[in-house]
This record gives sequence, structure tokens and C-alpha cells, in this order.
Amino acid sequence: EDALREQFRQTKMHNTLTYKGQNSVSTLKDKNPGAELCGVYKKSVQNDIYDMVHVSNQSYGALRHERIVYRVKDGFFVVVDMGLGSATGSVELNWHMAPGTINYVTQSDSFEARTAFSDGNNMSFRTFCFNNQTLNKGYTLTKGTSWHSDLPGRKYERQCYTLAQDKASDPARFVTVIYPFASEKEIPQMSAVFNSASSVTVTVGGEEYL
Repeated sequence: EDALREQFRQTKMHNTLTYKGQNSVSTLKDKNPGAELCGVYKKSVQNDIYDMVHVSNQSYGALRHERIVYRVKDGFFVVVDMGLGSATGSVELNWHMAPGTINYVTQSDSFEARTAFSDGNNMSFRTFCFNNQTLNKGYTLTKGTSWHSDLPGRKYERQCYTLAQDKASDPARFVTVIYPFASEKEIPQMSAVFNSASSVTVTVGGEEYL
């Protein structure tokens, strides 16, 4: 089981940010100077529009991962991932979907994955990539398969994909809108824009949020 355990515990096997495909610091054998496996709570907000929580982790010595999750009261989620620090090179956002059919759609300004469950309880994952505050259409997409397990010795195949962008001196940012739908015709138009380093506006169905 040790080989499987090592495979499952890789950072890229989780729905999180990675740097050059490497594992974040997790055990003493991970040589990652300056890194800490120590999540830091930064802020939370509750209002009539959304619930929000902001957390941070020095996952790699020269790269800090900050994630902000919004539960919008109109019935969807927004996840903002940021790779900050002096590190340069590939920063990747990894998404692993539930087992089943996944439809991929390359939009003009973003990338989208849609579940296709027969019971109609589906989700659209649409990610906008930013180099600092500039929309980055030059991301690299890698699609593949991974596994999940609920019991020792048992595993299930699932679809996964990675969006990677090259980080220079500016932060790498990803904004993902997770939107529930029964029929694909219900998926609204979406857009995202950074107004400043700390302010993002997400527009869904013509309505501005955040």
C-alpha cells in the first residue's frame, strides 16, 4: 500500500495550487527551505451577498498560496487562488473532478469543465487566469485522469486537469466560478476582472459580485 499512499498524497493530486509540479512541504523528507505546512487564517466576512473566508499557507519556500472562498448567497461559489512571493516559473492550479463524464469547454477568456451526471445535479467550473491583474489567455492546459479512494485497497478513476501559467515577478492568480446547473442552457455568461491587487469583480448573468 505504501506506493499507492505516496501517489495519493502528492500535492498535485489535490484541488490546490502547486509550484513546478512539486510537492508542498509535508514531511521531514520534503526538502523545501523556508516552507511551512501551517495554514494561517487571515479573514472572514459575512454579509447579505456572500460568506467569505481567506486563508494562507507558505506551501513552498519562495511561494505562498493564498485562497479566498466566497459562498455567494445567489447559489454559487467563487474561489480565488494566488501564488505570491519571489518564486518564478510554472504555477499550477489542479482540479480533480468527481467520477463520471466531464465536458471541457475552452472559452475565449477562460477554461471550463462541466460535470454530466444523469440526475441533473451538475457543476460548472470556470477558471480565469491572471498574471497579476492582467487576464492571461496564454495559460497551459493539461487534461488527464487521477484516482480517489474511500477505503484501503480500493480506488476509483476520475478526470482531472491542470491550468499552469508562468510567474515572473507578479503574482499568479486564478479565479474559479463554481456554478450549479441541471441543463447546460442554464449556465450564465461569466467574467472576472481585478480592479486592484486586492479587489476582484466577478460578473455572473449580468450581475456584479464581490
